Amino acid sequence: MKKLAVFLYSMGPGGAERVVSNLLPALCEKYEVHLVLMSEVVAYEIPSAVKIHFLERSDPYESGVKKLFRLGLLFPFLALNYKKLCDDLAIDLHFVLMNRPCYIALLARIAGVKGRMVISERSCPSVIYKSGLSGFANRILVKALYPKADLILANAQGNADDLVRNFGCDAAKTKVLYNAVDLAAIKTLADEPLEGKFKPFFLNIGRLDSGKNQAMLIKIIANLNDERATLGILGKGPLQGELQNLIDELGVSSRV
Repeated sequence: MKKLAVFLYSMGPGGAERVVSNLLPALCEKYEVHLVLMSEVVAYEIPSAVKIHFLERSDPYESGVKKLFRLGLLFPFLALNYKKLCDDLAIDLHFVLMNRPCYIALLARIAGVKGRMVISERSCPSVIYKSGLSGFANRILVKALYPKADLILANAQGNADDLVRNFGCDAAKTKVLYNAVDLAAIKTLADEPLEGKFKPFFLNIGRLDSGKNQAMLIKIIANLNDERATLGILGKGPLQGELQNLIDELGVSSRV
């Protein structure tokens, strides 16, 4: 059985982490799976067959500037540690998600780590990294390192197009793979009876930033000709004040 390293920052309550949680049971049927993390936060179930390794144990809630500073200082050491771990485990295949793990794994590849390298990009880099010192550094790293992967999987066509058009990634090895979902579980939940007085309710869960575009959802609710329709937004981020102002401006505070 071949050995697979699944490398991401943490198994905290996020979208990429949920996708990994959904994939792990199926991956364990075909590979000896080693889950490599950089934080101890775990919000999803991990199969007992998965072996867990911590490259470091950092704070997942530190600021973007602190993350950039830490990455600048520790980047080479983390890459060498990842290479050593994978060499010791004789890893055959790497599946890497989220930007910092991708940078570390790809630098480890430059340093000579063995195995096919598959990375997953889950945002539109031109949007999410468009401003600030952190954005500038991330744009450089994406352009310098992502093309070195054997396969780049984006979870949306727009993200794939952005990588090819703006970051020098080879179109032939940049593919779209949509998020894995548990269809059986969704069907079971869909069959649950609704309350008699059903009200349409939309729920958005994610960081409050431009990449998630909660402003579009707020405007849709404002334009819906149905006072029963409500929107819940769960998250934190730099646009919280701006989004609240939009809610107040459109007069939908009772529905959002």
